[in-house]
Amino acid sequence: GFPVGASGSRTSVNDQMGARTQLAGLLAAAVIALVLLFLTGGPGQPGLPSAARIRAALDPVLEDYRLVMLDQRGTGANALQCPVLQEQVGTTDFDVPTEDAVRDCGDAIGVDRRFYSTSDTVADLEMLRVALDAESWTLDGVSYGSYVAERYLIEHPDRVERAVLDSVVPHRLDLLDPVL
Repeated sequence: GFPVGASGSRTSVNDQMGARTQLAGLLAAAVIALVLLFLTGGPGQPGLPSAARIRAALDPVLEDYRLVMLDQRGTGANALQCPVLQEQVGTTDFDVPTEDAVRDCGDAIGVDRRFYSTSDTVADLEMLRVALDAESWTLDGVSYGSYVAERYLIEHPDRVERAVLDSVVPHRLDLLDPVL
C-alpha cells in the first residue's frame, strides 16, 4: 500500500498509465476501520477543494468512518484544460456543449484522451481501495459521482458495504453517451 495523509494532507500514487491521481485522506482522531469514499460531481469537479466542507457536513457520521476524497482523473491540480467547452457548460449538467467544442477539447488532449473514461476512474478507485487496505467501503456519490459509484458497484459489488447516491445520474447513460 501507500500512505494516505492525515487531515487534509495529500499524497500521489502512480497508476498503470503513469498518470498521477491526487488523493486526500481525512482521518478521524482514532483509527477507524470503516472507509467512506465521497465522490464529487461534474464530470470535472475536483474533490480536494471540497474536503473541509464535506467533512463538516458529514461530521455526525464520521465518528464511525474515515472520510476519503480524491481529485478524479482530469480534475484538480492536473485538470484538463478545455476553456471553450468549460465556458459553454458552466456549472450545470444541463447545458450541452457544441460538437466543435467537444472535438476541439479532444484534439487538445490528444491521444491521452483515451485514459479519461469512467472505466479508468473505476479502476483508479479499486486501486485506491486496495492501497487503503479496505476489504470494502461505503460510497457516497453526488451527480456524476453517483454515476461513478454505480459503475464501481457494477464492477465490484462485493467491495461495497453501502452506497449513498445523491442527484443520481442513471448508470445506463452509457447507452446514450459513449464519452461516459
